[in-house]
Amino acid sequence: MMIIRKSQFLLIRTNPQRKMQRNIMISMQNSVELQRHSAKRFLNTKNDIEHLLSIQTALDVSSDDESLSQIRQELVDFGYIKKHSSGKQKKSTSHPYHYISTDGYDIYVGKNNYQNEELTFKVATGNDWWFHAKGIPGSHVILKSNNEEDLPDRAYEEAAALAAFLFKSKRFRKSGS
Repeated sequence: MMIIRKSQFLLIRTNPQRKMQRNIMISMQNSVELQRHSAKRFLNTKNDIEHLLSIQTALDVSSDDESLSQIRQELVDFGYIKKHSSGKQKKSTSHPYHYISTDGYDIYVGKNNYQNEELTFKVATGNDWWFHAKGIPGSHVILKSNNEEDLPDRAYEEAAALAAFLFKSKRFRKSGS
């Protein structure tokens, strides 16, 4: 079966050895399969774009060679760039930013996706606070609670300010403002 599109008409070549109903059924099955495949490719492409945007954000906030090396490794791991085989690869030891709030609480800020994942799933515990700019790729910020139920408002404000600052500094650098 062959499908040829000419202007507004669709010409479908059928197999003359099959009944017309069978040709139509095969054509419809192929159409459904193509739609399913297209939807899957669209979703994969959308996910790739979101991932690359988060990598771009990580590049915007990274300022040291170790962080950039970790971002490069992520690009290799996900198949966006090829790995150069120059002998032994040294494991990147880039670490998240660490701040201490005015009230003495630890605040950690991820500079890339790997650090964000490390902070969220390995550093943070159930009592800690997680901050992130809503709906956009950006740094994860963890405010360690030291197992205290009530923290000073200033600690929350400082952690939130770090998440907002990293988002704003990226936007202003891009727009030239």
